[in-house]
Amino acid sequence: MSKKLDILLNNVKGEYKVIGNLNVEVFELSIHSSKCRNGSAFFAIKGFSVNGNDFINEAVNNGSVVIFTDIYPTDTNKNVTYVVFDDIVKNAGIIIGNFFDNPSNKIKVIAVTGTSGKTSTCEIIYNTIKHLGFKTGLMSSFSIRVNDVMYAPEQTTTNVLNIHKYLNEMVKVGCEYCIIEVSSHAIVQHRISGVKLYGSIFTNISPEHLDYHKTFDEYILAKQQLFNSLSSEAFVLYNADDENSCKVVAKTSAKKYSFSMNSNDADFVAEYHLSENGLSIHFSKPDNLDVCNNNLFSIGYAYDLLSCFSLCSILGFAKDKTIKYLSFNECIPGRFQVVKVKDFNVVIDDAHKTQALEYALKTIKCIVEKQKKIITVVGCGGNRDKTKRPAMTRVAYDHSDILILTSDNSRNEKLEDIIDDMKAGLTTEEQQNIIVNVDRKKAIEKALQSACNGDWVLIAGRGCETFQEIGDKKIPLSDINVVNEFSHSL
Repeated sequence: MSKKLDILLNNVKGEYKVIGNLNVEVFELSIHSSKCRNGSAFFAIKGFSVNGNDFINEAVNNGSVVIFTDIYPTDTNKNVTYVVFDDIVKNAGIIIGNFFDNPSNKIKVIAVTGTSGKTSTCEIIYNTIKHLGFKTGLMSSFSIRVNDVMYAPEQTTTNVLNIHKYLNEMVKVGCEYCIIEVSSHAIVQHRISGVKLYGSIFTNISPEHLDYHKTFDEYILAKQQLFNSLSSEAFVLYNADDENSCKVVAKTSAKKYSFSMNSNDADFVAEYHLSENGLSIHFSKPDNLDVCNNNLFSIGYAYDLLSCFSLCSILGFAKDKTIKYLSFNECIPGRFQVVKVKDFNVVIDDAHKTQALEYALKTIKCIVEKQKKIITVVGCGGNRDKTKRPAMTRVAYDHSDILILTSDNSRNEKLEDIIDDMKAGLTTEEQQNIIVNVDRKKAIEKALQSACNGDWVLIAGRGCETFQEIGDKKIPLSDINVVNEFSHSL
């Protein structure tokens, strides 16, 4: 595949200046200078910690014939064309889309965003649409799939180049739909630039990533950008039970649909019931239909199933078949994953946000028998939003009989400082009632040793992660492996 430079510049935003030959042929694109080869075009993008402009010479030495940048070069190579934009970040996706013949125009791309439930919603939608008989693609933090071919994701929303690459591969194999998880970082960093969205789903919003966005209002504004960018031909499906949902989707030009577990005013309404046997949902509006899923637990999954059913209705799929295939969905590893250990239950959950942790604990409270204990093990990540630490501890304390604070991925923060921030959510007297063990493996083992017949143990924060980041080291640690090892030792 190759394109002339002038073709790549179709529909770019703002002014730009070309230094060199506009008729040059580009054979591949790269955002990493080390991966450039003869005939490459390199995007010199300034990132959070690395500035691509510092690597232009490396890109040229590796064979790049075009450099896209927003800094006027002081040292140029006569064999290289430099295209200088006011803002290269906003235009990178448009250029990349042009290179791949704008694949998002040939596939229905549906974005899923929100604070909690993005990944599980994406996975459930992908599985359901696949079962309905449509070739489908997926880009989530858990997996990237080009119909049946699976790739490992690098982050919640992959980089702008990979998004268009995967969309192009999906189009090649005949995918009709692509479900993409979109984080707030991806929105403000324009990682979905150049992608035509057929629709977008909003799950919920609560304070998160305030280390990056600084305030909750700024975080909301980041989410709004996605919905404000939609055309009048697109649709929005939003969670009417979230108190900020109307604010997030208020200015969109897209057609709006809502779903709810609490209000009959929504377009799609359902009620759920939780038991040790799983999750059952009654869809009361617009039709009276029931689905029972013995593989899924949690309030979060109930909302995921409702949003999937609502989406499939919007897309025109037969409701009876949608209901049938919703029941086929299985637990996503690390997302309220229930493990039976001897005579008690253990839940491995990714919940590293206050709302997600509350959902998980409320789910267990719906299921646990009277007089039985809820034991929670939770930590908070380092070099991330500090404001949620005391809030998460408060939620965990209020909904647990035994609370053990431990480490998560502390990164370059002191474990003791993170624990102190978490303990600030409790009174001095309440702090005397909790257990602190910064060794996560030992903390989990302590929780398992404390459990008796009928108790529930929640191990929150890391899901199916297999490494713990402490300092500059990645130490092998899997919560589920610790549980399995304990179970096998009994």
